[in-house]
This record gives sequence, structure tokens and C-alpha cells, in this order.
Amino acid sequence: MHRCFSISFALAVSVLLTADLPSASAKEHDLGKPVIEITGSNLPGAFSGVQPVGLDISPDENYISVEFSTVENPPNPIISKGRNISRIVKIWVGTWNIKSNELTRYRCIAGPLSPNDWITAGYKHELRYSHDGRRLVVQMGPRVQVVDADTLETLYSISRAEVPYEPQESFLIRHFDISSDDRRLAVLTTGTELGSPKKTAVGIFDFASGRQLSLWTSNRLANTISLSPDGNQILMMGSIVRGGDVGIFNSADGAAMQAFETGFLEWGSRPNPKFIDQDHFIVAPGGGTDSHGHHSGDAIVLFDIPAHRSSKLVTPDRFGPLGVIALSSNAPVLAMITSWHSRWQVMSDNKRAKALAELRVFRYDTGHEEKMFHPLSQGQPMSTVDQYSLRLSTNAKYVALFEGEIAKIFEIGTSPGLSKH
Repeated sequence: MHRCFSISFALAVSVLLTADLPSASAKEHDLGKPVIEITGSNLPGAFSGVQPVGLDISPDENYISVEFSTVENPPNPIISKGRNISRIVKIWVGTWNIKSNELTRYRCIAGPLSPNDWITAGYKHELRYSHDGRRLVVQMGPRVQVVDADTLETLYSISRAEVPYEPQESFLIRHFDISSDDRRLAVLTTGTELGSPKKTAVGIFDFASGRQLSLWTSNRLANTISLSPDGNQILMMGSIVRGGDVGIFNSADGAAMQAFETGFLEWGSRPNPKFIDQDHFIVAPGGGTDSHGHHSGDAIVLFDIPAHRSSKLVTPDRFGPLGVIALSSNAPVLAMITSWHSRWQVMSDNKRAKALAELRVFRYDTGHEEKMFHPLSQGQPMSTVDQYSLRLSTNAKYVALFEGEIAKIFEIGTSPGLSKH
């Protein structure tokens, strides 16, 4: 993501990296009523099933776009691969004006497809605006599709990397990222963690045209991908990293450049490291716990790449990390979803801990926690939110997230004095 801060930001980060700075707990706030709520019923059409699966806020903070997966009953029988298909899947995108709550445009961008061919374990959905707001990148099952943000017309699509890994049905697009200057698009294709092939392919594309610039492979597995602001480096986690658990690679050929240790334990950890500028990246622990309920890490960690050092940036109370973070592109602000067990719930005559979700907002140039919103969704289980359904707007004015099958935008505001364009 594009970061445009004042010169004082680099100085502030260097000060933070000289010592671990615990964050004082912020006052709890109620998120209040959402500015806008979007469910499947808000998408026009006759569907037997519809679910929002991806979302993002436009860079100008005026619109929210939502990706939907719909199921329809075709009027006439469809035969695919010798089978009668009674249901078909389509992918739609709709865009709403945040202030007026008006649906301004919507379009089916993929389908019809057979659910048997489309709904496969391991498929990911994600939607992202380009940094200039002119395009949307939509990850949908086996491919990534780039569409015009104004017309929602498809510009081009990218399928999983064409490499001779077997079984092909388990080799899927996992993640993508866009360079800050909108010149490069990186697409990560891997096997599953539990199955085969445990291999990785990274494709680098010209974002304007969709032309593939390079493709490199590894016999080790990568779990995440983040492009540096200039698009020349890739930040990854997984067994692909040697000599550490998070590494920086040359985006053109996959050459290993640097490796770092997060200090997070391996079990159950699904962090998602992100570049915040050319010289720094942030990692939050994943959601795994051991048999005693201890998390794999107890803080968000900030790394200085040239100095090869790290600092615990924030260590909030009731820390239940899930690797769910989002960054503002114009302000040094980070939003994070955490989970903690606060009450007991009777289910089938058995008492079970109920995990509640909190939204916490930090300034990573000072390590100060701005606000804490508790709880989300009146105490709904944390499983309703994942790391690809949390978005922080350009100037940290809004946060967008899924709670269950509802896309919501809240106005959160931040402290004055944030460095912007």
C-alpha cells in the first residue's frame, strides 16, 4: 500500500526501534450504528443464494465495493462434463455511495459456472481497489480479475500459474498484492498446507495491461505475499523462508534477500506481514494457541529492514491476535481485530468459552493505541471475521468489515495531527 508521510515518520520509527514500547490501553468505545450495512438482499436479482465475500473502500473514501457469490437455478438444464447441473454460480460486484447508501452500479463479472467446479476447498475471495481508485482487483476462486472501477467491465483476468505441479486441482491462487505506484501486480499460487503439492509459484504482472513480466517457482510453501512500495521486493512467510520465518525476496526472480525471526511460535500461527514503507514492515501474530491458551506471540512487531532489527510495537491488554490487520495508506494507523474469552455460554448443557471480538486502532509511528471498540456485533463469535475482510480507509476515517454475512462500514475517526498527503 502507498505510504506518504512526513519526514518525521522515519525518525519516529527509528526511535521506536531502539526499545520495546508497551502501549497504554485506550478507552473503550462503542462502534455505534454502522454508516452503511450491505447484505445479499441489497444486490438486485433473483437468487436462490447470495453471499458477500469481499469488500474495500475507495481511496477517496466515498464508496464501498462488495464482491458477491450467488447461486441461481437455471431455467433450462445444463450439462457439464456429463453431469446435469441444477445450480450455477456467478460472481457479482456492487458499489455503494457511503454517505447516501445508494447502489450506484453493479455487474455480474463471472459465470455461470458449476458449483462443483467453482466451490473448491482452499479457494479465496478478496476485493481491492487500486491506489488511484480506477480499478478493482477481484480474487474469485481459480483466478484474479481486474475490472474498471467506474463501469465494472472486465479489463483482463489471471489464472493460476501454469506450472507442472500435481495434483493441479490443489494448486490454487491464494493471495495477490498491488505495488503502491499501481505498476505491478503480484499473484501467489500454492498448494494446500495439508495436501500436495507443497510448492509455490509467484507471477509478476504489468498492472495496466495484465502482461506477465516474470514467473518463478519454489519447492517450498509460501503462505503470504506483500509487495514493497516500488514493487521490486516481496515479503513472504512460510517454509519458503530459510534462516527465519519471514523473508524478503527479489520479486523478479525469487532470489532470497533477507530473512527475519518474528519470535512467533509455529503452531497455529497465520500472520500476514505487510510492508508499511520501503524500509519497514509489520507482523501481527496469528490466532493459534497452545494447550494452555497461550498465543504464538504477545505483540505486534515492527521491523527495520536496513538495520535488521525489530521492536514490539504494541502489547495491548486482553491480547488475542488473529493476524487480522489493516493499514491506512495516508496515515500511520493500523486497525486490528483481536479475540478474547470474556464470558461463559451454556450450549447443550455444557459451558463453553465464547470468544468476543474487539477492534483496536493504533498509531504505529508512536506505538499509541488510539481507540478500542468493544465488543463487535454484540459479542458474536470471532469466526465471523477473517484477515481478508477488514479494511481501513485512506485517511483512517472508516473501517469496513464483515460480521457474519453482513458488510458494515463504521466511522471511527482518529486523533488529529496525522501526517497525510
